Amino acid sequence: MGNSDKCNQFAIGYLLYLHPSEERPWVLIASLLFIFMGACLVLGSSAVRADIDLVVYFVAYGFQIGWMGVILLSPLRELTQRLSFVVLGVVTLVALSEISKLDLHQYLQPPKVSDNSGR
Repeated sequence: MGNSDKCNQFAIGYLLYLHPSEERPWVLIASLLFIFMGACLVLGSSAVRADIDLVVYFVAYGFQIGWMGVILLSPLRELTQRLSFVVLGVVTLVALSEISKLDLHQYLQPPKVSDNSGR
């Protein structure tokens, strides 16, 4: 088990310990959405092609500090709602990008009208 895994377990355990039991599902949902968005930012950015040691350091420490700060200082329901909309937007953009790669321009041509059409 790596150092990053231990930090993740500590962070989620600490966050769950600090919040009352009725807010714990919101903590889990917001944490998953935040981690998904962080992964999209790290994997989709040019940072992956940069210095790999800096990226690993950021993911292992900097991201978790930001994650804990956001979860602790934000209202959880509003945070979860906003993160859900951001994730939905990212998934929509990825789906539209993949659809654009299918070369569907042939289906976007206007219908041809024959000369024998009734006027």
